[in-house]
Amino acid sequence: MKTKNVIVGVTASVACYKALDVISGLRKLGVQVTVVMTREAEEFIKPVLFQAVSGNKVITHDMFKLPDEWAISRSLNRRIALRLSLPQLIL
Repeated sequence: MKTKNVIVGVTASVACYKALDVISGLRKLGVQVTVVMTREAEEFIKPVLFQAVSGNKVITHDMFKLPDEWAISRSLNRRIALRLSLPQLIL
């Protein structure tokens, strides 16, 4: 079976801690998760926590400063099955 790849975009909110639960659940299902964080999200929670849960390097706002890093973005887009933006407002 082909491994599924998911990009999880983490935005600024106190609820961004819940994204750790979502990522953990995806990993238990065998999904490869790459986390992309906004600068504002990094003010709520450190990228190292997402790296520990996802098992992959976290992509932060600094990624797009150097042209060499742009290849990461193109590579991810070619192999993902799903994009999530967390947290979302849950009523």
